[in-house]
Amino acid sequence: MLSERKIFHSAFFCVYKGEATKKGGGDMDDNEILDLYFARSEQAIVQTDQKYGFYCYSIAKRILSDPLDAEESVNDTYAEVWKSIPPRRPKYFFAFLASICRHLSLNRVDWKQAAKRRA
Repeated sequence: MLSERKIFHSAFFCVYKGEATKKGGGDMDDNEILDLYFARSEQAIVQTDQKYGFYCYSIAKRILSDPLDAEESVNDTYAEVWKSIPPRRPKYFFAFLASICRHLSLNRVDWKQAAKRRA
């Protein structure tokens, strides 16, 4: 599953998953990662995934209970962070990231439940 190396595509970037899913993988601090976002460097996504990918996946997996939906939710989280960081600089980066991941995961649950009602 997550121990296998997979490539997940998003609208703006491609994140290489593998070692990033282990706890404590990132060696950059949050301010350095935020500086990469402000510089519009795709390395910011990679560093975010290395440092917080495991935690974001855990949040999404607990809400969605489907590994593929959880991975998709994490990738959507990275896309939302990419779009929202340049105008603002979050004080607590992980809280900002976890909030986005949680909201996107809950929206996906709502969407799946609505699809069941329509069927």
